[in-house]
Amino acid sequence: MSILNNELKDYESSQYYIDKALEIIEEGDSRSLSALFNTKAQNFIGQNVLDSAIHYSELSLSLRSKSDLKGQAINLNNLGYIYALNNESDRSREYFERAVKIREETGDLFGIASIFINMADLAIGEKNLNEANRLLQNARILSEKVGSQQIDLRMYASFAKLEEARGNSGEALDYLKKYQVINDSLARQDQTKNLQYAQYGVALTEAQSKVKRIQKEEQLRNETIERQRIINMLLGVGIAIVIGLLSLLIYQLKMLTDLRKELAKERDEAKHNAEFRRETLNSVVHELRTPMNAIISLADLIRSEADITEVKKLTQLLSKSSNRLLTTTNNILTYSRIEQGSVDVVLRPVDLAELVSELCSMLEIKAKSKGLEFTKDIPKSLIANLDRSIIEIVMMNLIGNAIKFTKSGGVDVSLKEGDDYIQISVSDTGKGISEDDFDNLFDPFFQGNDDGLVRIEGTGLGLSICKYYADLISAKIRVRSKVGEGSVFSLFIKKQT
Repeated sequence: MSILNNELKDYESSQYYIDKALEIIEEGDSRSLSALFNTKAQNFIGQNVLDSAIHYSELSLSLRSKSDLKGQAINLNNLGYIYALNNESDRSREYFERAVKIREETGDLFGIASIFINMADLAIGEKNLNEANRLLQNARILSEKVGSQQIDLRMYASFAKLEEARGNSGEALDYLKKYQVINDSLARQDQTKNLQYAQYGVALTEAQSKVKRIQKEEQLRNETIERQRIINMLLGVGIAIVIGLLSLLIYQLKMLTDLRKELAKERDEAKHNAEFRRETLNSVVHELRTPMNAIISLADLIRSEADITEVKKLTQLLSKSSNRLLTTTNNILTYSRIEQGSVDVVLRPVDLAELVSELCSMLEIKAKSKGLEFTKDIPKSLIANLDRSIIEIVMMNLIGNAIKFTKSGGVDVSLKEGDDYIQISVSDTGKGISEDDFDNLFDPFFQGNDDGLVRIEGTGLGLSICKYYADLISAKIRVRSKVGEGSVFSLFIKKQT
């Protein structure tokens, strides 16, 4: 799960599963520890925290056994890549060359080609174009042998950078076109694979529900047969116990009646649940399809657009659609974890003021891009014993919603400490919330209407996730809102004694 969330760039979830794995891993299991530290290093690479990435890559390498050549090569390649990002070319090249030697020893042509491309990018950055060309030509030879689209994709991107550095814009454009063809092919493969996974998950859930229902009906049927057998046996004893048998028969009839009512109720509930799953799936597919179609359309427009200014506008729209798709995916994954009951609370001392300030710094850019004023009232330090990841998810949703639903004015975040609680408030000058929506505001998949005409973007999971997590840590969420004036969402966290 940590590797999957790393690939989805959900570094918070990836880190969560790494921490869970570290709690249960057996002492002395250096192979598993090395793999976990390597994934942790990749999380930090994705977040551009290079010092931490170097630390965990070197720690992972130190735990590798001498026989684990593949693992050593992976760590060395990561270190070369990190030092390249850190503009330490000599150290980067040293690690790449060590990785190549191991790949050659194991006969891993794919790995050698990948490292040659990394070294070529390094040479292009140093303006050593002849060396870069030599490395890429070697990578091309290896790519023809292994037949990997992933290698071809990276190789064409590097060739494009090389020709651009040489001043050959036409050749660079040709390589970029080849890059785009492979990238589109891989994207279609990923879409097909994701759809298959989704269909399999739905079918598996329905099959499991059907098996459980059949088992329960069989159990109830067997129980009824057994009761009836006892009745027949008692009837054979004689007239002396007729009164008792009649009483027992009346009791059995009542039980059967109750059983029929229970089965009818379960049938109605099953029908309702099936309808809810269908509507939920349709909603999720719609929310995923909308930004995905936008991304594909924008990519086609960018590929054919020659005006730099228009390309910049289209790229901004592409980034917005991608962020929307990522937010939707993260909410669906988080809601899935909640549905499965796989969320645990881990309390640790955390500087809550520092945490909220960091989240504000991350989201302030988004607010200012919409022309909104972003203010905050946060003390310098406030240590509290709480689950950091839960608070991050709740506050990201509350602040993100405030920015999303505010067209003009501003957003304010405040942090106050009371005698027995801590209050975090997020206020906005958005359109506000109708009183008719208050009762269903925290229900999963609930979405109000914007002026009764426009459907609101999103899956409607954000506030339900906030409510679930708040209940999980014994916190309370309060809402004050007036249509046309804005809203205030406040999180009241009980102090741990």
